[in-house]
Amino acid sequence: MKRKHLFIYPLLLLIALLIFSITRLQGENREFDNISFFLDNYQYLASYLDEEVLISLIFIESNNRVVNHQLEGQPLIIIAEDGRTFTPIDYIIEVLKEATLFSPYAIFEINIALELDVEEQQQIVFNQMKMGGYIYDIGDVLIEKIPPLGELQLGVGATTFLSRVNQLELSIMNDEREEATVKGVFI
Repeated sequence: MKRKHLFIYPLLLLIALLIFSITRLQGENREFDNISFFLDNYQYLASYLDEEVLISLIFIESNNRVVNHQLEGQPLIIIAEDGRTFTPIDYIIEVLKEATLFSPYAIFEINIALELDVEEQQQIVFNQMKMGGYIYDIGDVLIEKIPPLGELQLGVGATTFLSRVNQLELSIMNDEREEATVKGVFI
């Protein structure tokens, strides 16, 4: 009889622990219940006047808005700070994380190719995206159209990942034979 009790008590403890864990997990997952948003993105992108602009954004959702957008076939529309709207020439939606029973939200990377017709240097700030009939804030994406450098094999840009708080990193690629000298950086 005593052996029976030794087996039942750990079993009851295990069942209680399992019920507590499931309840706790469901409570945490409710924070992501029926939501969709773009991860705030603060980017600076320089693009030559004759090139398309490539923007990458992260979208998090738990209400199937990406699937609905793709089924409806509506275009993505990116909205500038001044209210002008632009339709990308192409975009790709990649799944970074699928929704599961224990993690009800999905994460997508949306890569956008945008053509901006400008004949001189111009800056445009994009801060909203219209997708599937809904308008989302995306942060601030500053696009600067710059004249080509000629025949130089030199690339300058900001890194796309934030590695330190309140700091920016500059990326310079030099495929020339001679050294490049940076005389100043203006932000």
